[in-house]
Amino acid sequence: MAIRARKLRRLAAQLLTALAVGALLVSLALLSKTTQNSEQFGQLQLLILGLNVSGAVVLLVLIVANLFRLAREYRQHVMGARLKARMVGIFTVLALAPLVIVYSFSIQFLARGIDSWFNVQIENGLNDALRLSRSVLDIYASEQLAHTEAMAE
Repeated sequence: MAIRARKLRRLAAQLLTALAVGALLVSLALLSKTTQNSEQFGQLQLLILGLNVSGAVVLLVLIVANLFRLAREYRQHVMGARLKARMVGIFTVLALAPLVIVYSFSIQFLARGIDSWFNVQIENGLNDALRLSRSVLDIYASEQLAHTEAMAE
């Protein structure tokens, strides 16, 4: 009986994994389709978001279930559970360390990049525009004065 339940759980986990990967692949295909036609992105945006969220939720459920199983095996002192827990910890650190580094640098890069895009010195721009308009007005006034003097003669 226990073997049958274990096989059913394994089959359910494999089915859920295939479903999550399939949903993520379909959303990736839809996203690549929308890059060619931006009008379709507005129509398919909710579908793509739903597929990504559902795939992420299924993968998260599988990860949490495996962590609970690992914790149960660790508490029951199953042979190899401590080694498996250490390996999971090491792989988690190895996966999260580069992720955190890349995330922090990308956030800083975007913050600095966006600040530099919008770092416009408005006062200098307005002063330059005022000088330009005054010089154009002076040129126009001198042309009109010359034209008026020519007509007076």
